[in-house]
Amino acid sequence: MLDYTLYLDKLQKSKDNFSIKVITGMRGTGKTNLLLAFINVLKNENIPSENIIYLNFDEMKEIYNFQQLYEYVNGKIAYLEQAYLIFDEIQRVEGWEKTINAFFVGLPVDIYIVNSNNGIISETFLNLLSEHYEEIKLQTRSFKDYIKIFSKQKEKNIENLYRQYLKYGGLPFNTQIQEKSKILPELLSGLYHKILNKDIVARYAVRDVELVDEINKCLALNIGKSITPNIIYSYLENVGKITNGYTLSNYLKMISESGLFYRVARYDIKNKEKIHGSEQMYCADLGIRNFLCDFKDNENKFIIENIVYLELLRRDFDIFIGKFNKSKINFVAFKDSQPFYFQAVANINDKTVLKKVLPPLRRIEGENNKIIISAEPPTIKNYNGIKIFSIFDFLNEEY
Repeated sequence: MLDYTLYLDKLQKSKDNFSIKVITGMRGTGKTNLLLAFINVLKNENIPSENIIYLNFDEMKEIYNFQQLYEYVNGKIAYLEQAYLIFDEIQRVEGWEKTINAFFVGLPVDIYIVNSNNGIISETFLNLLSEHYEEIKLQTRSFKDYIKIFSKQKEKNIENLYRQYLKYGGLPFNTQIQEKSKILPELLSGLYHKILNKDIVARYAVRDVELVDEINKCLALNIGKSITPNIIYSYLENVGKITNGYTLSNYLKMISESGLFYRVARYDIKNKEKIHGSEQMYCADLGIRNFLCDFKDNENKFIIENIVYLELLRRDFDIFIGKFNKSKINFVAFKDSQPFYFQAVANINDKTVLKKVLPPLRRIEGENNKIIISAEPPTIKNYNGIKIFSIFDFLNEEY
C-alpha cells in the first residue's frame, strides 16, 4: 500500500486553518485512498463519525447539482458545532463551486475536495475562493518508498531497482505486481486510456481522440525539450495528422489539466522574472511515459530530468526552467523564496558534459544551492562549492 505519511502530514497541518484543501493529481495516484486514510486520522483524534461527511460522487449519483448538495449536507450538519466535509470526484456535481463557497462562508466546516482532473481549480472557483484554498499535489511513489518496499521483499540490488523504477514508474500498482514485464504494460495501457477517455475526451467533449493520443506521444518523446508548435506539427505530419494553432493550444491545456503532463515555464535568472513561451513538459509518471514510447526509448538522456522534476515537485519546490544569458539551467527551484539551481546529466564524469554544465552554474552569483545530479555515480562530490550527487543519493536526500 502507498505510504501516505507525507500527504497526511500536510493535511493535518492544514486542518482547521480556514482554507479549502484541494487535492490534485493524475488519476491512479491514490487520491481516494488518501482521503480514507485521512478520515481514519480524524477518527483517531476522537472526532465523532457524524461530524465527518464523506461523499464520493462516483457512487452517489443521485446528487448532481449544487442545490441538492447543499440541502443534503446542510441537513446533516445543521446542529453540529464543527464538521469535516470530504468530497471525492466533486466535478460531477453541476455548479459545485457555488456550494463550496456557501459552505465555506456560512457554516462551521473544514473542507477537502478531490477531482481526477487538475482543472478543478477553475476560473469560477478562483473568482469565488482565490484567497482561501491550498493545493496538495498527490504524486506517484517516490524512489525512496519504492526501495523500502522491495527491500522488504529481499530484492536489494539498488541498480536493478532503479532501472525497474525508470522503466515502469511509481504508480501504486507497480509494487503489487510480480511479473512486471507481462502485466505492468497492460495496466499502464489501461490507466493511460482511462485518463485519455475520461479526463480529456469525455470532460472536454473532444472529437478527435487519435489527435490527442498522438500529441501525448509527441510530448513523451520530447520531454526535456522546449515544446514549440513546430515540433508538434512536424511529428503530427509524420503520422498523418494535422491541426491548427488554436486547437493545439486547447489540447495542450486539456492534457495538462488531466495531470498527465506538467507544464514548466522558463525563468530568467539574471533578471529574476518569468519568461512567456517555450515551456517544457514532463510526464507525471515514467511508466506512462515509456508506455507512450512503446518502451523503446528508456535510455533517453532527458529521463533523468523527468525524475528530478518529479522529485522536486514532491518536495514542494516551485520549479522553472532556468535561463542565464544564453545558457540553460535545467531547473531553478524555489522553496521559502530561496532559489536552488539544478543541472541533471547522464554522466558528470564525461569531461564534455562537465564542461557544458559547470560554466552556467559558476556564473550565477553566490556559491550556495548549486547542484548537479548525475545518473552515473560521480567521482567527485564537490566542485568549487557546487555539490554533485548521484541520482540514487539525490533521491534519498532532502533539501
